[in-house]
Amino acid sequence: MKYFSKIIRIILIFFCGLSIYLLLLSSASLHINNTHEMATILVDKTAKRTENKQLKAGIKFLKDSGLEEVLINGIPKDLTLKFSYADVYHLTSEYDQKGKISAKDLNLKANNKIEKLINNYVVNVINYKLSEESQQVYHLISIYRYSIFAIILVYVLAVVLIWLKRYSASIPLLVGSIVSFGALQYFCREASFALQKQVYEGISIKLDLGIWLGLIIGVLLAVIWPVILKYIKKVESLNA
Repeated sequence: MKYFSKIIRIILIFFCGLSIYLLLLSSASLHINNTHEMATILVDKTAKRTENKQLKAGIKFLKDSGLEEVLINGIPKDLTLKFSYADVYHLTSEYDQKGKISAKDLNLKANNKIEKLINNYVVNVINYKLSEESQQVYHLISIYRYSIFAIILVYVLAVVLIWLKRYSASIPLLVGSIVSFGALQYFCREASFALQKQVYEGISIKLDLGIWLGLIIGVLLAVIWPVILKYIKKVESLNA
């Protein structure tokens, strides 16, 4: 029983690391339920809104020649893009440096002219909305970055308190897991709403299982830690 307490605490610390790993590096999924319909809508919107004569002529040629339908049919009908907390952090860094984002930053790939046109439209819409509310965006970016470091520090505090056998370790565990999950949930909800309104109503963003597991592990650790610590201290007192 000499190393009983240390072994239990090391196991719990491992699960703390697993919780924050899942929360920060698991993916959320952006799903488009009908890319063919979205492509048709976005091509038409681009043709109406663009002032680029060459682009207008190119779209007209695609429509008149029937190539538009051929290219659209070459796109997978369902499309899912994945991104994590860390990916969003990278995205905010790119926007902070360049004042805009690109298709590459969003991991959007184009295999034909229609896909390139769609990617450009989506990126232009996002950049327009970002520039429209640039002051608030930069403010939110700052909050987002600080929140990541705060979450990491809160988890580190929880680990230290577990190692020192403090009941208060439950507090940072609850705060870290719930706040990080809540921030991702909020981001996905707001991003879904904006994309449905500005790009295509069939777009949805959902949290993947890994993020939910990170939350569950963090909350469970916070709940069971006082019980485990009470047991550890009881065992230690019996072997004193």
